[in-house]
Amino acid sequence: MNALLEAVTDPVDWASAQTRRDYPGVLDRYVLDHAEPCGEQLLASDCGSAAREVMDALEARWKGVSVFSRAAEMENDRVRTVMFLIPMLLRSGRPECEAFAEAFRDEWNRRYPKRAFRILPEEEIAAGFRKRPLEFDLKQLFGRKRG
Repeated sequence: MNALLEAVTDPVDWASAQTRRDYPGVLDRYVLDHAEPCGEQLLASDCGSAAREVMDALEARWKGVSVFSRAAEMENDRVRTVMFLIPMLLRSGRPECEAFAEAFRDEWNRRYPKRAFRILPEEEIAAGFRKRPLEFDLKQLFGRKRG
């Protein structure tokens, strides 16, 4: 499961993809790096067993990290999965890629129900970003201005 594990753990600079404008470009670079090897690997695999193998490899990797960093590593892998791996697999339109995305989501959510995730298309992810990083709706944060 090397190609799939590499795709999940790729040190993609996902922090630079935190705006509607920047996310598509970062995703495009990720797809160029990982789509072909992952697709080829999934052609020769059973999606359920591939999802379990990737999860087992991730868990082994997390156990090798300091206890103080483990939760952060796990969260980084989850964010990369939701923001990049799943949209890349859905973008391919290949049935084996979509089946793996669902199997991986199900396996992750079974093992970590408190850190569950949903499958979202890239358009929905991009629409969730603001136009600029760290842009907040101050009225929502602080309520109405009192006069």
